[in-house]
Amino acid sequence: MSRRLPALERNILKYRALEMVIILFYAEHIKNFAYNSLKATSRLNGRELPEKKKYEKTWEILVNDEIINEEESKEIQSLINYRNDIGHRIVDLTYDLSNSPYAQSYKELHGIKYDYNARIRLKYFSEELPKRMRGKYIQSLSMKPLLFEAAEKTYDEELLRLGNKIARQYRKSFNNK
Repeated sequence: MSRRLPALERNILKYRALEMVIILFYAEHIKNFAYNSLKATSRLNGRELPEKKKYEKTWEILVNDEIINEEESKEIQSLINYRNDIGHRIVDLTYDLSNSPYAQSYKELHGIKYDYNARIRLKYFSEELPKRMRGKYIQSLSMKPLLFEAAEKTYDEELLRLGNKIARQYRKSFNNK
């Protein structure tokens, strides 16, 4: 049986969907930027990066070279895994807004999995990593951020609009209780 969600929950779902698109982009961008930069630098130095567990090795090298610390490495890897959750377990990031009795009991058992800070943290690392790697590594250049720029600007504007609308709806529902 399909149940229509109230307006507040529908807007939260829209908000999350837009955020997830941005999260997917930045997680992939950070991962590829770091690996490709290390790969180019290694080749210049006459070495090759291993292909097996290449991303794990990437973060390990960046920690060893003091570009990022261990906590940042774990956070980046966690954010990249969150990207995988979006791709493979999207239901875990949306069920908390469902009004079905099954979803409500599932929420009580498992809690809410959506991370509202993931987009902000990924954007931070996408800007911070190149600064920290400057001068130590050949930096991988990609045109993808330029190609995504217009879409991201549109998504950010819509997120701001939806965020304001959600806040109004939340205040209204809270005041009515």
